[in-house]
Amino acid sequence: MRGTSGRGRTFVYLASDRDEDDMTREEVLEDAQKNLPELPGVKIGIGWRSGGGPPRNSLRLLLEGDDTQTLERIGEEVERVLEAVPGVIGVTSRLEEQGGREVRLDVNRDATARYGIRPRRVGQTVSFALRGTQLPDYQDGAKEVDVVARFRLEDRQDLDRLLDFPMYSQETQSIVPLRALTHPTFAQGMGPIHRENRITGYPLTVDLEEGIDTDSAFTQISATLSNLDLPRGYTWSRPTRDREANDQARNMALILSITFVFLIMGVLFESFLLPMSIITTIPMAFMGVYWTLWLADTPLDGMGAVGMVVLVGVVVNNGIVYIDLVTRLRREGMDRTEALREAGGRRLRPILMTALTTIFGVIPMAMGDANFVGMPYAPLGRVVAGGLAAGTVLTLFFLPFLYSVLDDARDTSRRWLAWVVGRSPVEAAK
Repeated sequence: MRGTSGRGRTFVYLASDRDEDDMTREEVLEDAQKNLPELPGVKIGIGWRSGGGPPRNSLRLLLEGDDTQTLERIGEEVERVLEAVPGVIGVTSRLEEQGGREVRLDVNRDATARYGIRPRRVGQTVSFALRGTQLPDYQDGAKEVDVVARFRLEDRQDLDRLLDFPMYSQETQSIVPLRALTHPTFAQGMGPIHRENRITGYPLTVDLEEGIDTDSAFTQISATLSNLDLPRGYTWSRPTRDREANDQARNMALILSITFVFLIMGVLFESFLLPMSIITTIPMAFMGVYWTLWLADTPLDGMGAVGMVVLVGVVVNNGIVYIDLVTRLRREGMDRTEALREAGGRRLRPILMTALTTIFGVIPMAMGDANFVGMPYAPLGRVVAGGLAAGTVLTLFFLPFLYSVLDDARDTSRRWLAWVVGRSPVEAAK
């Protein structure tokens, strides 16, 4: 258990060698939500982020306004309302850690005006007493020694001694104790202040049950929060910066992987046409990814994005094996259509064997519930299995057609170029 400033956290770890009759993670959560005691003045919440680790399934909300304390009160009301939404495990805030108890010296304006002592001087005196003042270094031969002037430790540990510190008043030509100019109070210190785009905000993390889509959950949350009567000038929103940054990173990784695969195939085949025909197997595979995730009701999370990048490098192998044989047969003098048929017959078995071994190899991952730091592996396995299955089938049927179309387009471009430069198509091809 760990806690600060009146907040405690309890971490629950499930044994990896549990028996079949033991409670699952979902059953533990449900049991905890039902049986946790209700104590006066104590707020109990459950969430994935309570342990400080990465969120399993969650979305962010941001309350915006001018005053942090008002945002905290609104945040507590939002937490209470959202915990009643189906599928919501708990609501936590990044600003959980509040400041500790502190001593405040409220300046008496009438007293400082009467004695001719500015409030700034009072603040400087207290700062000197508690933090000290850096003085010029002391030269001890070749060494420099830091010099700090401040109150003694026993004077700084006693509030009464600090309040008895004498201050000279030029107005009355007398000594005035610090307690005659200030009034000490004890209060709760301010917690951290969060700002986005120079606007004060109060971020909330809504932890959801596994398997619940964040977009559908946000629709319910939005309908619930629309009934809240927020003060004037205070709003709530769903930040898109994190999601957009993640989407951009995933898209960039996917684009780079496709580009590198295309360049490598171009170098190996020494042609622009052949890589273009093979690269079309990637969108075919993505069609399989979409339908697989839709049928399995699985969101495309971080592991799924990794599977997309892996799929790019795997699904093109079938096209490379097929087109490589077609190219060799045509160089030996075989007609294009006959070469496509011959290559299809020869490479059908190796392509199916390669694809099926990979698909069946990732099925345990796609059907299991293993995870890494809270991120399940199942989306990765489903992306690879579904994409490779669709890519293999579509490759066998559509790749010969696409190759023929691109080959005809190359012949047409050569004839057009020959007509422009006034040479024969054979010379233009050279």
